[in-house]
Amino acid sequence: MISVSYVRTENESDSKELISEYREMKRKLKEDQQQLEREKKAFEDEKEIIRNIDGTDIIHLNIGGEILATTRQTLTLLSKSLFSILFNGRWEQRLHIDDDGNTFFDFNPIVFRYLLDQLQLSEGKTISSPSDQLLARSFEKMMKKLHREHLLSTSNKNILTVNVDGEIITTPISTSSILVNKTHLFIDNHPKVFRHLIKIQRQNKSLKSACQNILFSRRETFSPRKLFQNWKIFCGKLKSSLIHSKWNQSAVTIAGGNGQGQQLNQLNWPHGIDIDDDGTIVIADLRNDRIGEWRKGALQSQIVAGGNGQLIHPPDVIIDHHNDELIIAEWSNQRITRWSRRHNQTSRIIISNVRCTGLAMNNNGDIYVADEDKHEVRRWKAQGGDEGTVVAGGNGKGDRLNQLYRPRYIFVDDNESVYVSEWGNHRVTKWIKGAKEGIIVAGGQGHGNSLTQLNLPEEVFVDVFETIYIADRGNHRIVRWLKGSKQGEFVVGGNGEGSQSNKFLDPINFVFDKENNLYVTDGANHRVQKFSIIKNK
Repeated sequence: MISVSYVRTENESDSKELISEYREMKRKLKEDQQQLEREKKAFEDEKEIIRNIDGTDIIHLNIGGEILATTRQTLTLLSKSLFSILFNGRWEQRLHIDDDGNTFFDFNPIVFRYLLDQLQLSEGKTISSPSDQLLARSFEKMMKKLHREHLLSTSNKNILTVNVDGEIITTPISTSSILVNKTHLFIDNHPKVFRHLIKIQRQNKSLKSACQNILFSRRETFSPRKLFQNWKIFCGKLKSSLIHSKWNQSAVTIAGGNGQGQQLNQLNWPHGIDIDDDGTIVIADLRNDRIGEWRKGALQSQIVAGGNGQLIHPPDVIIDHHNDELIIAEWSNQRITRWSRRHNQTSRIIISNVRCTGLAMNNNGDIYVADEDKHEVRRWKAQGGDEGTVVAGGNGKGDRLNQLYRPRYIFVDDNESVYVSEWGNHRVTKWIKGAKEGIIVAGGQGHGNSLTQLNLPEEVFVDVFETIYIADRGNHRIVRWLKGSKQGEFVVGGNGEGSQSNKFLDPINFVFDKENNLYVTDGANHRVQKFSIIKNK
């Protein structure tokens, strides 16, 4: 009996131990399952975060104590780098954050800004070291920490390093050749406006266009007033080189020049002219009752409007790039028409009962019409149809500041100020938006050939610095008046009337291409002359 009791007790002890072990294993397994579920959920949450990451997110960084901002897309351009891992959305909660919530990295802010420039230039494919040796060593150390040192290129001879108010900015020399011709330059200006200048230079636009585009887009690009003021200062420093630009005084005939006639290689009193970015020009061929398109280097035109009785005496034409249409003034038909450039000879009337000589269009697509008979300029909404709004003149013909006398051509600036050339008053007036009177900005001293006078002024153009270019028809010259000046200066012509390459006979209209070469319609010589700009060294 004693022996049996002992065995039963031993078996019971073993069973209890096994049950205890089983329960412990079951508990641990449950904990492991719970942990696995938590990790699975965290993984799915991270996948969802990564899936919903927006590359345009603005990331604020504290780089060695300096606060910088960039986009997530820029930071992750370096594939498999430390940044591409840290900013893919999965690890951001584990980054070092300063007291203001900025992600902190212990890098040299100058070389870090240089890296951002390089990322934008090459889209993360190749990174060039700074030309400065000290900066290069610091930059290469940073790249090693980012595990991307193998991307460093061995040559930086085509990379320009610019110190802009203490910030190192890089750009290919080819896009900045008009700015500098050195490997290192200090410019005392705000870095952001300089970056925007480089951006526009990459779009193959001239420096003048770059400044003008900044002014046109300043509301979207530079809302802080200080940045806009810095840009104006920067453009002001460049102004002296622009306002003293010169053109070759001998021209090349690029349209017409084969006598007066109606053949496709001839013109008959060309008036208005406009130009495409590819160098194609469209010409209002007044007495041929047509609009001709002359492609760059072409020996004859292609008729794109009229020529078959649909147009009668068109004095002006402008290209509406947004709608790919031509807007044409018809003198004898007293109307404004739109002609599609995609569907040949397809047109529609948008404004009637106007004796228009000159057209202009603002950034909103509104059309401005100079009416020579009514001695006024009206603005019509983009598609016409209303009665228009008088923006200059409208008080009968005369020489008072609230009057016009035979307005010819017009120019509208970004602020919707209207510049009007007047045959009857031999002057150009500026009408600020909403003004009841104009301001005389050129001429107004009676007709004559001195530089304080104009004689039958035609086309007028105003650049970003408010320099006014005028086709001074009666004096057979193109002149310009600097802002506030009491007299003009010669641009081309001014050598008396004639048919030689340095002379005009009734210059009527002109246009600049994207390189600022000058094209002039030489009316009585039945040709268009191209004057090449002289590049500043």
